[in-house]
Amino acid sequence: VLLKKALYGLKQSPQLFHRLLSEFFVKHGYTRCKADTSVFYKHHDDGCVLVSTEVDDLLILPFSSRGLEDLRTALAEELDVAEFGLIHDFFGLHVDQDVEKGTLTIDAKKQLQGLFNQLPMLNRLHGAKTPSCKNLQVPDGPKTPMETYIETHFRKIVGSLTFPATTCRPDLSYETNRAARKQAAPDREAVARLTHLVRYVKDHIGTRLRYTKSGGTHDYLNQLPTCSTWVGKSPEPESIPTSGTIGLVDANHAPSHEESRKSTSGFVFYHHGNAVSWKSKLQSITVCSTHDAELIAACTASKEASWLKQLTDELHEIIAGSKHDSTRPIL
Repeated sequence: VLLKKALYGLKQSPQLFHRLLSEFFVKHGYTRCKADTSVFYKHHDDGCVLVSTEVDDLLILPFSSRGLEDLRTALAEELDVAEFGLIHDFFGLHVDQDVEKGTLTIDAKKQLQGLFNQLPMLNRLHGAKTPSCKNLQVPDGPKTPMETYIETHFRKIVGSLTFPATTCRPDLSYETNRAARKQAAPDREAVARLTHLVRYVKDHIGTRLRYTKSGGTHDYLNQLPTCSTWVGKSPEPESIPTSGTIGLVDANHAPSHEESRKSTSGFVFYHHGNAVSWKSKLQSITVCSTHDAELIAACTASKEASWLKQLTDELHEIIAGSKHDSTRPIL
């Protein structure tokens, strides 16, 4: 209880613990990544070791057997740690990696199933094929028991969908972001949209994001619904290059029925054909034309592109500077 209170109950605790880990890694010869300060690396004669930190959890990518053993010894001597071997679960996400085939899949089925277990009335909903509904019908009569139930638990539902939407379920990003704007006072339209999204999640609870060496997101794009008009026409899977980094960005001109009269920006970036970053966000200002909305979206995406280039260039330089076996698993 005291450990949980110290790590998660105080605002400054994660920062203090990260400072402790940083001092530990620097002390043992690790270098902090410039683009992402939560990533550390160290070169050895037989390769390098990459470590990604998330509060009190560590992901280790060992290209060096000697480096991995040295790190294990140092952690055991100075910190009270437990090793769980190959990564399977991380922050509520299920990770399945096949080292021989060079594939890795991520899903949030366990977390999403927990939402339906905590709110059992949601199980009565029928499934839906798409996350958005273009011709959504908002009831104008008395509220149904399901409407009242979802309105009561509106914040909890949105909170449970936010993490999957930002980590491994880009198909939930737009509608989850839209529902989050109405958390303070959800109206009947917001409740209806969230209900449809929950129906979609129920029918696609096990959808996975797959990564491969040759670019495996094409399979995901083939199954991705394209009903959300704000993203325009989805690209053909074969049109996305399987090498390098490419970003797709779009924006809509705010419809007349939108209260805010603000457009929505959306982007997704692929690295060697695998989706690595995506976002859907309401623009902060009101614009007068689709041209202005597109420029704002492009500006938002360019900031992400600049950071991704810095990160990938640095990681490529780190890995290329040492001998390594590309089939090593993540621990």
